[in-house]
Amino acid sequence: MSPGRHPAHYLYTIVLLGFCSAVKMEATAKEPASIVLLGDSITQGGFSVGGWGARLAERYIRKADVINRGLSGYNTEWILEVLPDLLSGVASREKQLVAVFLGANDAAVDGGASSRQHITVPRYVANLKKIVAAVSKTLPNARFLLIAPPPVHGRPERLNEVTQAYAAAAVALGGELGIPVCDLWTAATGEPDWPRLLSDGLHLSAAGDAFVYEAVAAALERGHPELAAAALPRFCPAHDAFKRADDSCNA
Repeated sequence: MSPGRHPAHYLYTIVLLGFCSAVKMEATAKEPASIVLLGDSITQGGFSVGGWGARLAERYIRKADVINRGLSGYNTEWILEVLPDLLSGVASREKQLVAVFLGANDAAVDGGASSRQHITVPRYVANLKKIVAAVSKTLPNARFLLIAPPPVHGRPERLNEVTQAYAAAAVALGGELGIPVCDLWTAATGEPDWPRLLSDGLHLSAAGDAFVYEAVAAALERGHPELAAAALPRFCPAHDAFKRADDSCNA
C-alpha cells in the first residue's frame, strides 16, 4: 500500500475495474440480424412516418437491420420475376427473417378495374411456395413469416370476401410448410369499426399502421422467439465499454 493512500482508494479502484470488466464482457453481436419485408404498396408505405415497418425498425435498433422490399402494385407473379434483383443487395446473415406480405393485389376482382393484377388463389399459393423456395436458396439461414392480406372496404375492384379467401389460403400454406402466419384479415375484422384501419379502403391509415405493427411484431416473436428483439444481442458494445480518447498527438 503506497504511503498516503487511504485503504478506501484501493477498494474503489477494485470495484471500478470490476465494473469496467463487466461492461466489456457484455454479450454483443459482430453483425446485426436481418429482417427483410417483402411485399406490395402496404409494405412500401410501411417506412413512412409512423408506418408499421418504420416502427418495426425502431423496435430492432442495434438488434437487426430491417430492409424494405415493398413494391407498389405488385402481385406474387411480378415479385417472382424481380426477386433476384430484390435480394441482390441483401447479405445472408446467421440470424435472418423474411416476412412475405402479399395477396392484396392478387385478390383484385377478375374483370374489374384492377383485373391486370388478378392471380387465382391456386396460383397465388403456388407463387408463395416458389418465393419461399427461391429466397431459401439465396438466404439459406432465413426463417419466414407469412403475412395474410388485411381486409378491404368500399372498393369495387376489391371485395372483402374475395380477399378473405386469399388470406385463408396463406394461413393454410403456413400450416403446410410449418411457417408462422400473421393472419391480418381475421385479426382486423375482429376489431370494432375495423374500416378505420384503412385510409382508402385498401391501404393502411395511421391506426392501421399501428395495428399491423403490433400484430406483426407479436406473430414474429411468437413464431420465432429466438428473433424477438429482447432475445437478440446488441450490435457493438455500449459506449461506456471504451476508455476516454487520448488527447495527445503521440502515435
